[in-house]
Amino acid sequence: MKQAMTVLLMFSLVSMSSAQWSDCPFDIVNDSSPGLCGRYVDTGGDSICDRSQPYPEETTPDSEDGETRGDEVLKSQLIPTISRNQNARKVYNMIPLVIFLTVVYLVTLRAADRGTISLRTHRRIWNVMLLISFLVSGLLGVLLVLRINYGIIIQPPFNMLYWHVEAGIAMATVSIFHILWHIQYFKSILSKP
Repeated sequence: MKQAMTVLLMFSLVSMSSAQWSDCPFDIVNDSSPGLCGRYVDTGGDSICDRSQPYPEETTPDSEDGETRGDEVLKSQLIPTISRNQNARKVYNMIPLVIFLTVVYLVTLRAADRGTISLRTHRRIWNVMLLISFLVSGLLGVLLVLRINYGIIIQPPFNMLYWHVEAGIAMATVSIFHILWHIQYFKSILSKP
């Protein structure tokens, strides 16, 4: 069971972190800044969305002494640019959000243990948090799909992608609390032949 969960977690992390070259939702080639779909990514610093251009290919030696330029030049050019772009982009608050939610969860759990609030109230609080984070993430996800797949642009006065991701992080964190409440149930399902 632990091995299966570890493999699933590793697969999820690898699939989320992979680069998405040539994956423009509108099939645009060489989409210039700031991009049409709200998914503009420029790790190369060439003011063209990476999703609208092919993956950079390796090249062969360029000089007579056998010096290769392809990957080395590409890496030397991209690494400073990637660092610069990451500093310029809005950073998602995963670790602070997970820590905050965990601390608040532990406070309400402690309050339930002491009798300040009932265990039922503690669970209701976190079920409502799970529902709210699901609705925010889900609704913003639908609006982003409408924009990307159908060109229907509904633009609220905030960054939809940013809040979609933040709500997703909150939902994932609260989901872990929820799963832990029902761990015996899941164990009984998995242990039955």
